[in-house]
Amino acid sequence: METQQNEVESAIAPLKKVTRLSKCLAMALFIALPFIGGLVGYTYAPEKIVEVERVTVVEKVMENDNDAAMSLAKTVQEINWNIRTANPDITDPENYRKDAQSIAVDVTFKDNSTKRYDLGTAYGCTGTTTQSIEGDKTVLGKVECYYALTGVGFTAYFENGKFIVERGDESAKDGSVQKTLLLEIQSENSYSNQQPLLVTFDIEKETTEKVQITWGISSEVLDLFPANETFVTFKIIPDGVSYEGIDQTDVRVVGDGFKLNQMSYVFNPATYETGGFWQKSLEQDKLYRVVAELTYQPLSFTCKPGMGKDCIPVYSTEDSKLIEKAKEYISISDPVKLK
Repeated sequence: METQQNEVESAIAPLKKVTRLSKCLAMALFIALPFIGGLVGYTYAPEKIVEVERVTVVEKVMENDNDAAMSLAKTVQEINWNIRTANPDITDPENYRKDAQSIAVDVTFKDNSTKRYDLGTAYGCTGTTTQSIEGDKTVLGKVECYYALTGVGFTAYFENGKFIVERGDESAKDGSVQKTLLLEIQSENSYSNQQPLLVTFDIEKETTEKVQITWGISSEVLDLFPANETFVTFKIIPDGVSYEGIDQTDVRVVGDGFKLNQMSYVFNPATYETGGFWQKSLEQDKLYRVVAELTYQPLSFTCKPGMGKDCIPVYSTEDSKLIEKAKEYISISDPVKLK
């Protein structure tokens, strides 16, 4: 009996023996397993967490009130993020959907009305409403979400006369971001075909008699147009009146045009009124808006032949294109009392 037991032990003993091969195999597994686990995570995490929850429906809301006809984006006063548990009924700690959050944005308009827009779900999210300028975008707030190996972000901003909320999904594989438009609010009568002229635009009463306009030109305009041949013009119009087809007696021109390197102007409305520059005076306690437009005036041109002493300018093809292009740029201020 003892002889048989010894034979079994001697047969198993080689399997327990520490050899050079076993050491190498253990070291290889020790080094390789973390990389294998990481590869599995990078490969499958986006499918399980990001892709399934992505919102793909774009909600477009068309507003038609008078303020929207002027510039709907300017009627949005503020936003607040609403982040809450998406699946409160799930209690299983092993179910990752327990951590899902529903993201919504509460948009407050100029008339103090507030509307909530649902934006979908994400994981590990915190929101901020810090305003900033990013290129030609005026950012109103962001939501940043981090969960496992994924990153998701929501951004609310103004651009080209529109209020937009956008979602970005960061790939765990290469770090690229896939952007999805979730919400776009614009007016049917807004300047949807116009380009952004100003990135900052403020009008305020400097004294009881004087008004100051301050502005900043968009980088796109500065790159595209020659500074010494391009001008910004300002016109005052009543609030709530569409600029398209406006009665010209309601249009009050301010200044003679300003070069691109100028960023402020102070004027006295009474001087324009008493000097006969405006057909109508400003009304007391009435709201007005200031419209900024771009004009390109080439210094180099020829005169159309056969016109005698009169000179009708003839511009080069490139200058003619820039003249028309300049007409696409416009900005409209917030409503302000000027008197």
